[in-house]
Amino acid sequence: MTGKLGVVAQAVAAPDGAMLEELTAATGWQRHTVRAALTRLRQRGIDARLTTVDDRKAYRVTPVVT
Repeated sequence: MTGKLGVVAQAVAAPDGAMLEELTAATGWQRHTVRAALTRLRQRGIDARLTTVDDRKAYRVTPVVT
């Protein structure tokens, strides 16, 4: 994936994921636009969800359990 949607996809795929503020800084988009991009990723099969680890809320790609 290329462009800003690719930036979002790479950020949420990182081990620590990405906070909403980090995604807005990386793309230059507003918060609601970043959330819409996350919805687009889910529609494309990338399951990025908001998780909380040690009081840090970040969007991460959830591992597939088989």
